[in-house]
Amino acid sequence: MVDLSIAIVNWNTKELLKVCLESIFKQTRGLDFEVWVVDNGSSDGSGEMIKKEFPPVRLIENMTNVGFTKANNQILRQSSGEYVLLLNSDTEIIGNAIKELFDFMEAHPEAGAGGCQLLNRDGSFQSSCGRFPKLISIFFGGEVVNRFFKKIFKNRTFFAEYGLNEENHHSFQNVDFVKGCCILLRKLALEKAGLLDENLFMYFEEMDLCYRIKQQGYKILYSPGPKVLHLGGQSSRFVGETVFRNLNSQAYLFRKHYGNAHVFALKWVVAAGSLIRVPIYFLIFTLATKEKRILIRPKLIWNLYALKWFARVLI
Repeated sequence: MVDLSIAIVNWNTKELLKVCLESIFKQTRGLDFEVWVVDNGSSDGSGEMIKKEFPPVRLIENMTNVGFTKANNQILRQSSGEYVLLLNSDTEIIGNAIKELFDFMEAHPEAGAGGCQLLNRDGSFQSSCGRFPKLISIFFGGEVVNRFFKKIFKNRTFFAEYGLNEENHHSFQNVDFVKGCCILLRKLALEKAGLLDENLFMYFEEMDLCYRIKQQGYKILYSPGPKVLHLGGQSSRFVGETVFRNLNSQAYLFRKHYGNAHVFALKWVVAAGSLIRVPIYFLIFTLATKEKRILIRPKLIWNLYALKWFARVLI
């Protein structure tokens, strides 16, 4: 048994995966670890690159894209680490962050899962943890809306997406979940809670797992010390399928843990929030400069597809 098994799922992110693996082997010291990669039927030569440049990596090659949860479970069933780190291929380790996160979990045996501070490519803040979603935060969700309410309510987290704002990320937190792009799992807690739910192809799988880990009496802890760069959304395109998959996963999570009444309410909350945001984003897009339009366009498209999703699920 090793101290840690690192699990990475890849789908056509060859160059990003290379950077990720380089950072793991270059930065991680003082830890007995193994690295697993599941390649989900990539067509960009990812598998060949791993075999040639990273022979220590234990590679599983799937013929097709079986999804994030199923691929991770392939590793979880075979890995030998006392802990398992689920790590996205579009991440880059800063310093000895993996060892720091491992030490943090060792110092907190009450934790079933732990996470660290995620950063954007330029080193700016990225949301890394939070509370389980509530209908009110979904209705008022989104970075732009959150910034607006922050000006009015200062540091109150009532309207913050998933209940935590940037200030909360500067200190140790006992949270409901940490982001799945970098989550360290205690193997014993995982054995009690069960593997990732394969009904979730991707999105919200970490919330579901953290929910079940907490049900087993463990805590989910966040440490601001270790830091990892995360680009985000590199293995999926911003298309209708992505929006539908995201919202379907959220609805599944609500149905599984809160019941059908909450799912019914969720659908209408998503629709109402999007109905409010679409004309606002459209107006901003119309008046914005070319540079600002690049930022507004994805938000506008997301909400338009959310309305289309709402129409579909009502039929």
